[in-house]
Amino acid sequence: MPRCIAFLSDYGHRDPCVGMCHAVIRQIDPEIPVIDLTHGIPPQDVRAGAIALADSVPYLPHRSVVLAVVDPGVGGARRAVAVHCHNGTSFVGPDNGLLAPAIAISGGADTMHELTSSQWRLQPVSRTFHGRDLFAPVAARLAHGASMTIAGQPIDPATLVAVQLPQPQIGPGQIVAEVIDIDIYGNIRLAAAAVDLPRSGLQPGSPVEVETPGLRMPARLVGTFDEVGPNEPLVYEDSNGSLAVAVNGGNAATQLNVKRGTQIRITGEPAAAEAPVEPSQQPPAPQP
Repeated sequence: MPRCIAFLSDYGHRDPCVGMCHAVIRQIDPEIPVIDLTHGIPPQDVRAGAIALADSVPYLPHRSVVLAVVDPGVGGARRAVAVHCHNGTSFVGPDNGLLAPAIAISGGADTMHELTSSQWRLQPVSRTFHGRDLFAPVAARLAHGASMTIAGQPIDPATLVAVQLPQPQIGPGQIVAEVIDIDIYGNIRLAAAAVDLPRSGLQPGSPVEVETPGLRMPARLVGTFDEVGPNEPLVYEDSNGSLAVAVNGGNAATQLNVKRGTQIRITGEPAAAEAPVEPSQQPPAPQP
C-alpha cells in the first residue's frame, strides 16, 4: 500500500498549479492518497508556511511523505531537498526554512538528499514550477515505495536551512507578541504560547487589555468563547496551544486593525506572589 502524501503550498486555487501537482502524482501511482493540508499560505510567506506545516505534522498518518512548496527562490541558489526523519516521515520541498520546524517536531533529519538533478524529475524542468516538475514526482516516487537513496545526492542534514520564528516578550503583568496568523473568522494568533502565561502572572478569568498601535480593547482571559457575552473580546488558548485574541461572534482583526507582523501587548494585574512564611508564623512542630 502506498504511503500518504500531505501537500501544503501557497499556490491557492485560482490557477491550476495544485491540480497539476495532483495529476503528476496520479500518473505515477493513482492509489497514492493525498491530503491537501492547505494551499492558502500567503504568497511567498515562508515563515507562515513553516508554522502551518509544523502545526499539521503531529496529526499525519505514520510514514507520510510531506510535499511542501512555498518557494520564492525557485530556480535560484536555494537547494531542493528530500529529508527522511527519525519518526519515519519524509519531507520534499525547498531548503529555505519552510521544512525545518516540522522536521524538528518529527524527530530531526536522519538523511537528506539534494534533488536538482534527480532522475525522477520531469523533463523539461520549468525553472519556475519545481512543485510540478521536481517536488511532486519525487514525493510520488517515495510514497510509491522507492528508496530515498536514489532520489538525489546525499548531503549533510546539519546544513538544513532554519527559519527565524518570532519570540514573545514576557514580564510581570504583560505579554508582547507578534501576530503570526489571522484565521477566516478574524481570530488573531500570537507568537506566544499558553504555557507562557505563568511567567506573566496573568490569571485565567481575569480582565486584561489588548493594545495595538493606536488602539486598546478591554478583554478577558478565558478558556472558551462561551465564557464571554456576544461581541465581547477574549484572550484564549487556541487549538495549537498559542495565545489568541478574538471577539465572540465578531472579527477581532478588523476591530483591532491588525495584520501579520503587528505587535500586540496584553496587560493585566499579575497575581500576587505568595508571601513566604516567617519562622514565627510557622506552625509548631508535632510533639512525639
